Amino acid sequence: MPNLLFLFTDEQRADTMAAYGNDRIDTPNLNRLAADSAVFERTYVTQPVCTPSRASILTGLYPHSCGCTANNVPLPAEVPCRKEIFCARDRRTALAMVGPYLEEKYRLYAQWGQDKAMPADERLDLPFEELTRQRFVIGSPEDCYEQLRPYWEELGVTQFVFRTHFIGMPISHALHSMRMISDELLPALRAVQPAPLR
Repeated sequence: MPNLLFLFTDEQRADTMAAYGNDRIDTPNLNRLAADSAVFERTYVTQPVCTPSRASILTGLYPHSCGCTANNVPLPAEVPCRKEIFCARDRRTALAMVGPYLEEKYRLYAQWGQDKAMPADERLDLPFEELTRQRFVIGSPEDCYEQLRPYWEELGVTQFVFRTHFIGMPISHALHSMRMISDELLPALRAVQPAPLR
């Protein structure tokens, strides 16, 4: 994955740069940077105020979701994340217990035409293993822990909200997964000290 460098100028509209047609204001360094970069013609922000807009870029959340709705409002200390999860003694067992219900979920999504609303490089007609990758947390407590790790290490997530039941799945399957999560996964997650998002 490439490194991305964001340069933010403060209180500057796009039309103050030559790259966007301005010939009255002299911004030689920004003009040089634009000449060597991709220049986007139709971009939008979540909010035109500085702090909320930048907080959205940093967190991937709308201002009302990340708590920064005005200038001089810090990011909250808590960063929740919602994940769909199924936990069993091993990945094979977990896939056997939850697989048919997740496959049905995606079959219905495709039937409803949901893939037409997805980015062009994403499809719903993929093999099951590929379809569930990075969408679901599935496996043993140890597997689930490792799949969740990037969320606190890379994104600063401080708490999870888990969905453990899927349409058509017997409640006994969901309860089995919930027991594995509460007995083995949650104690390990409680020991994690995520770095604050800065």
